Amino acid sequence: MSLSGHPVPLTPSASAGSGAIVSLQGVTKRFSGVVALDGVDLAVAAGESVGVIGPNGAGKSTLLKVLAGEHRVDAGVVSIGDRETTGMARHRIAALGVGFAHQIPQPFRGLSVRENVRVGALHRRGPMSSRERVEQVIEICGLAAKADRAAGTLPLLDLKRLELARALSLEPQLLLLDEIAAGLVGEELDQVIELLLMIREDRTLIVVEHVERVVADIVERVVVLDWGKLVAEGTPAQIAADPHVHEIYLGTKDQAAGDAQTQGPRRRGARQGLLRVEHASAAYGAATVLREVDLEVGAGEVVAVLGANGAGKTTMTRLISGLTRSSGGRVSFDGQDVTGLSAHARARLGIAHCQEGRRLFGGLTVAENLMLGAQTRPAREAAPETLAEVHELFPILAERHDQLAETLSGGQQQMVAVGRALMAQPRLLLCDEVSLGLSPVATDALYEALAKIRDSGLSILLVEQNVHRCLRLADRAYVLDRGRVSFEGDPEELSGEERLREAYFGRREGDGATPAAHPQSELSQPGG
Repeated sequence: MSLSGHPVPLTPSASAGSGAIVSLQGVTKRFSGVVALDGVDLAVAAGESVGVIGPNGAGKSTLLKVLAGEHRVDAGVVSIGDRETTGMARHRIAALGVGFAHQIPQPFRGLSVRENVRVGALHRRGPMSSRERVEQVIEICGLAAKADRAAGTLPLLDLKRLELARALSLEPQLLLLDEIAAGLVGEELDQVIELLLMIREDRTLIVVEHVERVVADIVERVVVLDWGKLVAEGTPAQIAADPHVHEIYLGTKDQAAGDAQTQGPRRRGARQGLLRVEHASAAYGAATVLREVDLEVGAGEVVAVLGANGAGKTTMTRLISGLTRSSGGRVSFDGQDVTGLSAHARARLGIAHCQEGRRLFGGLTVAENLMLGAQTRPAREAAPETLAEVHELFPILAERHDQLAETLSGGQQQMVAVGRALMAQPRLLLCDEVSLGLSPVATDALYEALAKIRDSGLSILLVEQNVHRCLRLADRAYVLDRGRVSFEGDPEELSGEERLREAYFGRREGDGATPAAHPQSELSQPGG
């Protein structure tokens, strides 16, 4: 079946090899000191469907944006069809027959569905008239009954359909899909998979996705990125069974085995509640990211929040700190309802947030970045004593107090981020991916510091991809699966590899069930 009538051919380039539509040769992309893609070589054949997976920060979305011309590479050669597209403008690449459907749909909200698709068709090169193509794509994507509705009134599933329709209106022979299934569950997911199966029949697909079922059902080959490098490839079944891929997502028991100093006695039984999240939901536009989540952190307790990419972990920390507003439910801190309080008001109460990505001021010194954490009067008055404690935790920061933050290594920058949060003298420390992208030595130093912070009596909510290391430190653990709690309990219950694989990679059986059917306190079957 052809969705375009007479597809626009993308002739393979000589450098790509026989039958290849996409070729990346030694492609490197940097953002300041961060290497997002590191010498990537990849060829995709005409008509092939390829999945790209990997943990947060692996370079997956960067890879798609390099292909689409949204990012220019620092080194290497990019070819699409018979054209080298290295450095080519986005609109020129689109005109070659490259469509891009983004994770978060951003249509022109005041325009109708038809008008949005018409805008997307401006760069099309097919034989059909623009009007014919627009109506065809609207029909294919199941939007005919809503063609005259304003895009801003559509629910999430229809917004995803519209994002696909806008990309398809180009009559692309190469379609780039960035987490198109994110936020969808149950029957919604079934419908998108059915649409993608139809779309792939006459075009090449490169799919970045975290929903295991989409990868298994849609693509023929999977490549795995980690720290910007291509580290594995194979069929979906081969990748799902690859121990090295599991290590990339979960860490290894060996990494945590020598970490006995970080594991204190588990705090079991009754606990004095400090943080309580009750039936909390959160959304970004039409995309619901958290769905009626219940979570608690006791005084002096370390609680781990785990889950696959896109499960809602970062949103949970932002909801607790006040950076993201809840769309339902309640957040209480030390018995006080803080649901309506701003982030700075919650910080004054004792909630400190060490965000993913460090968020340092690169042009300020280590000392200046640390002092930014002491914003309340009590914290400023106690700053000399607190700074001494931070230096005791991280001696390297004392040595480099006058050095600019942007010149530090990744591990040292993470130490500054944790230290800055501690300067606020918090009662609850939210840590989001503290070991992301760090070397084993830097991770060791951070976890030793977290163990000392725990032993001081400070409560910690820890979001981590290094699962085994995180579980060794934690008193209790939660697993999020597509915005819902699928497990809550003793970390030791997650020590078995099979339980972890269920939580992160899912099972094929029963994956069509909606999250509402997954009871809290049980690991859900679907992947997320």
